[in-house]
Amino acid sequence: MTQKINSQNLAPQKNLENIDSAQKFQIDLVDKNKKILEFGPNSYSVTKNLKNQNCTITRFEISIESDKTFSEYVDETILGKADFSNIDELFKNKKFNIIIIEQLLKNVNNHVDLILKLQNYLEN
Repeated sequence: MTQKINSQNLAPQKNLENIDSAQKFQIDLVDKNKKILEFGPNSYSVTKNLKNQNCTITRFEISIESDKTFSEYVDETILGKADFSNIDELFKNKKFNIIIIEQLLKNVNNHVDLILKLQNYLEN
């Protein structure tokens, strides 16, 4: 059974004021208590709302300075290289329910290779 997703059927505990429809859509797609890998930068509002859904959030950053805004809502920050050359080393033995890469795709030349590599870190 499929459910049509729109702003009217979002859970009431989600604070969705002042965020755009793409962010609302991301939040709505995520069920409670999920393990999320989020590649920064993303919206503070998305991260905050996902944390309010009792999600465990691991954030990938290339700079510790980038993480300071989000630290209250992130369970773990993993610092990596901008070219993602050390991604296998960083995520060894880690699995996630959801990987958010919205902003990441703007900054990566080979999207397909990165997405294929990230599939290894999704739980079955």
